[in-house]
Order: sequence, then structure tokens, then C-alpha cells
Amino acid sequence: MSFLKNLRRHREPKATETEIRQEQAPECAHRILLAQWDDPQAMGDESRANSYRCDACGEIFSRDEGESLRRVAAERTKETIGKS
Repeated sequence: MSFLKNLRRHREPKATETEIRQEQAPECAHRILLAQWDDPQAMGDESRANSYRCDACGEIFSRDEGESLRRVAAERTKETIGKS
């Protein structure tokens, strides 16, 4: 009978290795953003990029978010270089 009770008992799913790493990893700074295009004809033209993907964590950002994050990263880089 105890075997049947164990089968019926609800168990919480275990966290995957990726989920555990994401919880333990520090927040990504999104420094390297790669442009993505839907139209192959537009490839290479940053003004026609549809979205941006962070090379470090893989998160995808809209065009506006990506451009904003790129500006912030550029400002951080300039500040870092200026302090040297």
C-alpha cells in the first residue's frame, strides 16, 4: 500500500541545470549585442535591424531596447577608458 501512496503523491519538478545556473549567475551587463534581421537584404544595415541578441546570456531585445543598451554600453566604455 505504501508503494501506491508514493505513486499518488505530488512531487515538485526538479530545477534543470540551466535554471540553477541562471539563478546563481550575476546579472548580465549586455555589453555585446548582436543585431538580427528578418530580411536577408537588410543584413549589415544597423538601421534596419529588427532586434538585438546579447552574446553573453542570449536574451533578445527589441530594436529600441537594443539601441538604448548599446548607447549605455558605449558610455560605460568611454568612462572606463577616460579613467585609465
